[in-house]
Amino acid sequence: MIPPLLFLDISGGEILLILIVVFIVFGPGKIPEIARKLGKGLNEVKKASNQIRDEINREVNTVKDTVSMNTDDAIKQQRKPHGKNEPGDGDKPGNTQQGKDGKGKEAGDTGHREPHDNSTEDGSMR
Repeated sequence: MIPPLLFLDISGGEILLILIVVFIVFGPGKIPEIARKLGKGLNEVKKASNQIRDEINREVNTVKDTVSMNTDDAIKQQRKPHGKNEPGDGDKPGNTQQGKDGKGKEAGDTGHREPHDNSTEDGSMR
């Protein structure tokens, strides 16, 4: 099996040969300038990758916080007894509704009443 990074397997002699060729081709005056440009380019790539990583982490944390808040709210709703208000809920707007008679009814009050039995014990109507 051939290692996938075989082209990086170079020895010290090969590196020395590459440096001599670069020195001959570009000359001693251009090598520091090329090294500076190469360093600046690598620095820009590093900055850009850090900015992207920070932005992704910031968005992930925002989503985590939102999910956590929604989960906490859902847990509170499940723990709250149905049809009952927490203390102080009567003061909040929207917890009373206007009925046909203009009187407010409490939240959870369906307005349903049992029908009155108008008959007497002997079966006659009152």
